Amino acid sequence: DLEELEIWYQQQKQAEYRREQRAEAWRKYTPSERVKSALAWLFMLSCYVVFCMLIVAYGRTFGNAKFGRLAAAWGGALATTFVLEEPLLITISHVVPWVLAGMASNDAVSVFVAEIWSSAIGKLISEVASWCRG
Repeated sequence: DLEELEIWYQQQKQAEYRREQRAEAWRKYTPSERVKSALAWLFMLSCYVVFCMLIVAYGRTFGNAKFGRLAAAWGGALATTFVLEEPLLITISHVVPWVLAGMASNDAVSVFVAEIWSSAIGKLISEVASWCRG
């Protein structure tokens, strides 16, 4: 039994060594940041081209009137995303940490937050969070 275990262990170590050797060989070929950026832009451009071709296919299939309504709906959705949602999310993601850091440095606010968290509201929030996590 001990010899079988030793053989198995040696095989596992050899397999791990071979995996490390393969990984080390690929680490030499890590692209530079400029290449990564170019590949990311190329991928995004190809997605844009594919979606443009999809729009043309929809336009040819639906006809002018129906596609006009579809394009207006897509345009409205895009405008909502780029004019309202994106700036709001960017602002929130930059303002909230700043506000929370200010609140954490203020002793009165820290005591107030601690009291709320230890109250029934805090317990309810904890219960909802644990329920959401499963």
